[in-house]
Amino acid sequence: MFEYYCMMIRDIAEKDSKIILEASILTQEKQAVINQKQLASSLFNNSQDIIIIIDNNGVITRVNPSFCLLIGVKYENIIHQPLINFINTSAYKNIKASLSHELNNSHQWQGEFNIQHIMNKKDIPLYVRINKFIDTKNNNIQYSIIATDLTTIKEIDRLVHINQHDPLTELPNRIALTNRLKDELSIQRASHHKFAVLFIDLDNFKRINDNYGHQMGDRVLKITANKLRNSVKKTDMVARLAGDEFIAIINPATNHADVIQTCERILSILQQPIIIDKCHLMINASLGCYYAHPHKQQTIDEILSQADIAMYQAKMAGKGCIIECN
Repeated sequence: MFEYYCMMIRDIAEKDSKIILEASILTQEKQAVINQKQLASSLFNNSQDIIIIIDNNGVITRVNPSFCLLIGVKYENIIHQPLINFINTSAYKNIKASLSHELNNSHQWQGEFNIQHIMNKKDIPLYVRINKFIDTKNNNIQYSIIATDLTTIKEIDRLVHINQHDPLTELPNRIALTNRLKDELSIQRASHHKFAVLFIDLDNFKRINDNYGHQMGDRVLKITANKLRNSVKKTDMVARLAGDEFIAIINPATNHADVIQTCERILSILQQPIIIDKCHLMINASLGCYYAHPHKQQTIDEILSQADIAMYQAKMAGKGCIIECN
């Protein structure tokens, strides 16, 4: 009997031990779930990215503080409101068709989109990623929106653009030209190809400024810049060096006839009359062409100087013509 009771006690103790172990495991799993929820909530609330959850009707069901701060609206005035109330409707119209198509077909969409601050109406550029989720049990649809504020990146891009572009013509400036020539020389050392540098100077441009004023001269330079931009391939470069002096880089320049054809096309297009406020202005140019050969160890200043010499020779030859230096 004693042994029987001992056996019962042992069995009960083993069962109790299993129950305690299972309870401990359940407690640990429950705590892990709680920890995961706390972590997810912390990430949601402290993320610098905007996070928004909307239902199938476009109503906001969850939103993190980043969105509230970005558009200047309190949380209680955003939650349970249609998202369309807080975005730029005209900007939304531009992407609506693409967004609907992508979400219906691939359940995701990403791209750039502008929203506005509620108070100052300032545009805020965002990179937006949207995912569509369907609950298979009840077919409920939700959308998660994660957006990154691109304001800082856009401002950096704007400053870089300003630093490397001529403010009047929007052509690359001397800084951008120097960087491009550095790249061309670096590539040339590996590929051993030659490229052409065209020095273009407008003939008698001072006469336009003197007769019509500098504002008219500026308008002529803008039109000339567009003409030059359209005279070369997209892979080539046209830059404004200074005043009425422009540089074009033709790469590659393996075919001499193609380079000359480009030079002739530039002069032909520039010679077409410019009509501004009923004034018919005739513009001509002198063009110097210099070939940067791979076997010559030349600096950027030396290359531009040689192209400048060729252009000066074109001036001396009667203007409106092409002179090749080498």
